[in-house]
Amino acid sequence: MAESDKTGWWSLGQHWMDYWTDALQRGLLFCDVLRERGDTYLEHAASGNPPVLVFDFDIIMDGRELPQPVNYALAAIRPPANCTP
Repeated sequence: MAESDKTGWWSLGQHWMDYWTDALQRGLLFCDVLRERGDTYLEHAASGNPPVLVFDFDIIMDGRELPQPVNYALAAIRPPANCTP
């Protein structure tokens, strides 16, 4: 086997290991972000504060009533009484 063939296979294996190491590290970081987000939500909910985004709305069209039903609706958000356009 030629020396260049050995180097090629080693390089391919190294690239494969680098890729999976990076994927694993990114996956762990993503899980940590989700954990922090969940902790923040639980802290907010336990403190008795209301949800951050609550709006009055009117349903314009419900996707479940279409000929081919879908799982969403078209809604119009009503502005709060103290809001000026």
